[in-house]
Amino acid sequence: MSELILKSYKKKDVDAFLLELNAEHLRALTQKDDEIKRLFSQSEHYREECESKDALLAESEERHNAELENKQRELDALNARIGEKLSAAEKAASDILEQANKEKEEIRAKAQSDAESYVEGVKKQAEAVLAKVEKQSQVCIEGQRRAEQTIALLNRQLDDTAALLNGLASDPAVSE
Repeated sequence: MSELILKSYKKKDVDAFLLELNAEHLRALTQKDDEIKRLFSQSEHYREECESKDALLAESEERHNAELENKQRELDALNARIGEKLSAAEKAASDILEQANKEKEEIRAKAQSDAESYVEGVKKQAEAVLAKVEKQSQVCIEGQRRAEQTIALLNRQLDDTAALLNGLASDPAVSE
């Protein structure tokens, strides 16, 4: 077997080593505590920052909601005014259209009345001209009838005169 060599430590060296190890452990614990405190402090700082940001966000949301409600009221009021204006414009357009239709009917009625008066006047003139033409036609017919009678009378007188002249020309007593 191999020989086991045991070394012995001095109590003073072990105590010094343990003290040093303990000091290092305390330093490490202190560093860790300091780091935990720093991280905790930083965490507190971030938590406070988050709370502050949450408060700002809530305030901002409240302002936004209030502004949105205000804008909605303004929009509703504007829509109401536009609706009123649109209704008034539709009423005005309806009134204008109704007035235009009345004027159209009045103009049409006047035009029809004027046309009927004009036609009546023309008709009366045509009837007067027709009566005149018929009268002149009757006069012409009467004149033609008289002319034909006169021609017939003249023809008879010519025939009588020719017969008389022929009778005279053939009469020996007259020829001498």
